Amino acid sequence: MSSDSFTARIRWQADADPAWELETSHDGFADPEEAAFFANGLTNRAAVELRLEEGRVWLTLIDGSTFELAADVVQVWRLPEDGMEGEEHYPVADDSDFYRVAMTFDELSAIGLDGGFAQIKYGVVDPNGAEVDVAISLDETGLLTVTVNEKAADELAQDASFVLGIIART
Repeated sequence: MSSDSFTARIRWQADADPAWELETSHDGFADPEEAAFFANGLTNRAAVELRLEEGRVWLTLIDGSTFELAADVVQVWRLPEDGMEGEEHYPVADDSDFYRVAMTFDELSAIGLDGGFAQIKYGVVDPNGAEVDVAISLDETGLLTVTVNEKAADELAQDASFVLGIIART
């Protein structure tokens, strides 16, 4: 991560199996608003689609450009297997139910996860690596607004699985 830029993190859920998620990191944003707009698909150069194909991960932007993501900007998250078998364990999965796993893109393809991943959540990280509280909403006139709030020290996340905000849909 660049020392003077903000990073957008996007959580993507596998279409083939919702027990698997990928989290991608995208740095180089001048401010948290720009990073949030990118993560929510609200600019021409914003993230819109993620696909795993034969051991390669591809990101498509709103403008139609597509590029391959390197393994070092993608984390793999999984629900515990025992949590998927009985409805009493995880009737609705939550971010904290997932755990990070070390798997290659080839291994993900081999277990049948090739295909699309749906954008489900996002987060913004400041130049120092701390979570930024950013929310996108519609104001009373129907215009998009971005709110950036300071987080108290006890609210800051301790690891990469911080609680992500919901992707805005307009």
